[in-house]
Amino acid sequence: MPAPTPALPDVRTPKDQDIDLKEFLRLGIKHLRLIGAITGCGVLLAAVYVLVAPPTYEASVTIKVPDTRGGSGVLKDLAMLSSSSDPMETYLEVAQSTNVAARAAGKAGLRQQPEYAGAYDGDEVVVDAQKKVSVSLVKLSNLLVIKAQARDPRLAASLADAWAEGFIEANLDFSRTGAHNKRQFIEQQLAGVKERLLQGEEVLRHLAERQKSMGSISRDNDQRSSDRDPIVLLKTQVMGLEVDRATLASRYSQDHPAMREIDAKLKEAQAQLDKEMAALPKNEMDYLRLERDVKVDEAIYNMLLESGEEARIEENVDDSGIVVVDKAQVPRIKVAPRETRVLFLSLVLSLALALAVMLVVARIQDQIGSEEDLKRLTGLPVLGLIPDWRAEGPGPEPGQARHDPSYLINAERFDHTYYSESFKSLRTNLGFTGMGAGLKTLSVMSPGRAEGKTLANCNLALALALAGNKVCLVDADLRKPSVHKAFGLAVSARKGLPLLLSGQASAAGMLQRGPVAGLQLLPCGVHAPNPAELLGSPRVAGLIAWLKARFDYVIFDAAPLLPVTDSVAFSARLDGVVLLARFEQTRRGDLLRGMEQLAGVKARVLGMLLNAVDMRKYSYTYGYGRRYDAYGADGALGGERS
Repeated sequence: MPAPTPALPDVRTPKDQDIDLKEFLRLGIKHLRLIGAITGCGVLLAAVYVLVAPPTYEASVTIKVPDTRGGSGVLKDLAMLSSSSDPMETYLEVAQSTNVAARAAGKAGLRQQPEYAGAYDGDEVVVDAQKKVSVSLVKLSNLLVIKAQARDPRLAASLADAWAEGFIEANLDFSRTGAHNKRQFIEQQLAGVKERLLQGEEVLRHLAERQKSMGSISRDNDQRSSDRDPIVLLKTQVMGLEVDRATLASRYSQDHPAMREIDAKLKEAQAQLDKEMAALPKNEMDYLRLERDVKVDEAIYNMLLESGEEARIEENVDDSGIVVVDKAQVPRIKVAPRETRVLFLSLVLSLALALAVMLVVARIQDQIGSEEDLKRLTGLPVLGLIPDWRAEGPGPEPGQARHDPSYLINAERFDHTYYSESFKSLRTNLGFTGMGAGLKTLSVMSPGRAEGKTLANCNLALALALAGNKVCLVDADLRKPSVHKAFGLAVSARKGLPLLLSGQASAAGMLQRGPVAGLQLLPCGVHAPNPAELLGSPRVAGLIAWLKARFDYVIFDAAPLLPVTDSVAFSARLDGVVLLARFEQTRRGDLLRGMEQLAGVKARVLGMLLNAVDMRKYSYTYGYGRRYDAYGADGALGGERS
């Protein structure tokens, strides 16, 4: 009983879709031109970019900002009250601000540069300047590094220096603005405090004259230091907080954390003052109360005078505490484009793109490309690899047409080449599948046209005959018979399988001797109108039995499986079928459909045959064939031909 065909694997299984290294290399060789074209275009575009792109130069300035953990002044107070955990971040934000960018653009004269002239308005110049300049912090220090890029190296250095100057001026303006607002607030408060102080002293003098008896209270009160009087201290504290709040109000909004913090302190101090005022003894005279108020106003007046003088000094100071450590130097080496890096990256990226395109194309084309691919797809053994005959010789002999296939078999130029040896290898591999043990009739079939199944059947018949077997090669392709063309025979219209199956002739009178001993040919010169019916008729079984009784092996060359149904039903009558796929031409889907049709009639598929393989993509195999050719030239293999 014929063995059942192995179950067909799903073409969409992950196992089939995996690509191993050998398959990847084969695809690379196959699509070498595509890979080269994409990679070459990528590198060429990068080279053009490197040649036409304007050079970019970079200059840098290092500046040192004040350490906010020490010193004094408005900047320190603002930094300590800032919501940022790191005061250096405040300086960094200022250095990257539009305010500094506008100052630097004006100082560097960007509007007068050729790349900006007539194409930008003022705001666009500032925005572009911010793109060309980067500011970074040096870790664990109070240093800022300003880097400026430009096409002109001198402009890059000038822009970096101008940016540092603009940053220093901006911070100096912030300091002066805070001091100016503080001074104005103090002057407003001084006027009111001075007026209250004068009025209080005048009232106190008149009250003292009218109440001489209160002198003892006054003297007792004089003995107490106003510096230790809690009411005096609290009123002085409240006034100081109001001064600080006025300074911060010029910089922050009411919702800023610094403003909320100082408002809380001011509210707390005012509440404590109200508490102290309410706790004064009930038996104190108005004189004592008035005298205390005068002393409070006097202390506040003195404090405001001192703070106002400090604010006036800070307002007129010309030193922000920021120092330029290293001024910008005119760069000599450009930072972009970097030719080596650009070309290398373009090579890597374009090569990666080319390989990705190669894999996409390979998936779209869906063709059989290797022995491993064939094994994974079908789950059947590969019985042989037939090389592309065009790599084995110069072509037809003189007098033969290029389309004449007779020069592809039984030609001396194929002696001991891998082309001829591959069919002997197929003959040997078929022996391990059951040849000689009830396997006498077989056919090499293909899913589609022009895949080389006729030449494979002819060369297999020659190889079997050269091994000393009696072989009959039958042309069972009743639609397009071509066995006689392969052997260069002239065949009449009175010969062929249709006449035998229709009972119009006998098989013995139609057999012709082949080119080697032991080979008989049954060509076909008749185009039958009903090939499917003829091959499915009961006479086929009788003819096959007659041939099996007289020959060791009977090889049938049948029509392709997919275009017509002739060979599908006929394959079930044979002892075995070898399914052929053409290298990088037969599609996976077609091959699987052909296997499904054979499995549907329970034909015995012995294995797979990969035809027209480009051995340059199988260097290890091709190298063996060349060595074998040289060995055969010494005569060690005899004169076998196929």
